[in-house]
Amino acid sequence: SQSTGDSSRTAMIGIVGGFILFIIGLLANATFITAIGAITAFATVMYLYYQRQGNHPAPVTTDSQAIMAFGQKHGLQDFSPDQWLLMQGDLQRNAELTAQLQNARQDQQRYDHQLAIFNQQLPPALQNLTLATVRAKLDDLLEQRQQARQDIQANTREKATIANNLARLNQDYSKIYQQKMAIYQQAGVHDDNQFTQYLANRSAAQSQALASDVYGQQLTAEDRQALAAYANRDELAMTLSKTRHQLDQLNLTISQTHKEMQKDKVAIDSLVEDGTLSNLEQERANLAAKIWYEVQEWLRYQLAIQWVNKALAGASSDRYPAIIRQAEQYFALLTDHRYPQIDLTADGIKVVRKDQEVFLVEELSQGTAEQLYIALRLGFVAVMSDQANFPVIIDDGFVNFDNIRRQRMLALLEKIAEKNQVIYFTADDRIKDLDVKILDLQAFKRE
Repeated sequence: SQSTGDSSRTAMIGIVGGFILFIIGLLANATFITAIGAITAFATVMYLYYQRQGNHPAPVTTDSQAIMAFGQKHGLQDFSPDQWLLMQGDLQRNAELTAQLQNARQDQQRYDHQLAIFNQQLPPALQNLTLATVRAKLDDLLEQRQQARQDIQANTREKATIANNLARLNQDYSKIYQQKMAIYQQAGVHDDNQFTQYLANRSAAQSQALASDVYGQQLTAEDRQALAAYANRDELAMTLSKTRHQLDQLNLTISQTHKEMQKDKVAIDSLVEDGTLSNLEQERANLAAKIWYEVQEWLRYQLAIQWVNKALAGASSDRYPAIIRQAEQYFALLTDHRYPQIDLTADGIKVVRKDQEVFLVEELSQGTAEQLYIALRLGFVAVMSDQANFPVIIDDGFVNFDNIRRQRMLALLEKIAEKNQVIYFTADDRIKDLDVKILDLQAFKRE
């Protein structure tokens, strides 16, 4: 019943409206609005086309079926197609709500899955509890954790306080220790035991000083002069002990002397009575003459010894260096050159080993010491041979030598025998094992 112009105007409005909806749907990324706009524009164009054809109802029927199919597809079958454009806002809101509902369902499914995983991770005692109960227990645990954290913070503060106090105490201890060590240094000690002993000695010294002052007031000048001869109390006590011992010995001697005097008196009386005293008087005179003769003989021997010693000293006084050098050669030979040097010092004879270590004679072994003395004697004989060609007589002088040392000694004697007569006696059969010339006196005796 409408005119053609009204139909064309309406169709134009539908095309423009569908195009606008299409553009809005593209810009808003709303598929539904884009589809509505495209369908509206397409349907309006088709409607205008068939209207202008006049006798083509079939397409109109086809378009109506397409529109109805579109309405069923998007849930618009309960509404008139004329209302679809007016329902665009509601439809868009419905689409948004539908998407939100879908998202909410997905979130619900995700939350249910997370809840199931969380429930599996709970201890068996909490898995069958309700979420509210679990939440309450978690709140309790969180509260306990908060309390534990507060306790840890309190303990940390207390620990810091204790550390500060400890550091301060260490500083005080260090100061006190330094003061103590300074006192130890002044006292000349190194540890607590020595300091305790020092205090005890000092206390004893103070007590002794007080006692000395008291005793000093009682001593006379003569007593002080007598005590000045002693360096300390120990020396005085030792002297007193010796004096008491001597006094006891003297008393014992006096007692024994009295007893002997009594015996002698009795013996004299007895001798006088039987005439033995005269014979004893004559024997005493004979013994006195014999003693005088022997004293004269002894004096002659002593004078001869002094003369010989002075003669030897005069002959060898300027030859000590040569004697020492010769003795060093002999000593080095006897010790296989382990001791190449001999020194005469105020402390005695010292020998120097090849590693420059010095030994006193008493520090040597018995065999090495005997080798040293033999080297000194033979060195004297060798140097003095131009003044007095001494014979060398040895009677088992190497009993402490082993075969190696005895072999060296015999080699040295053969060297000395080139200038001096050397006679060596021994009863040790081991010398037969050495490569030396010997005379077996027992073999001569058997012959």
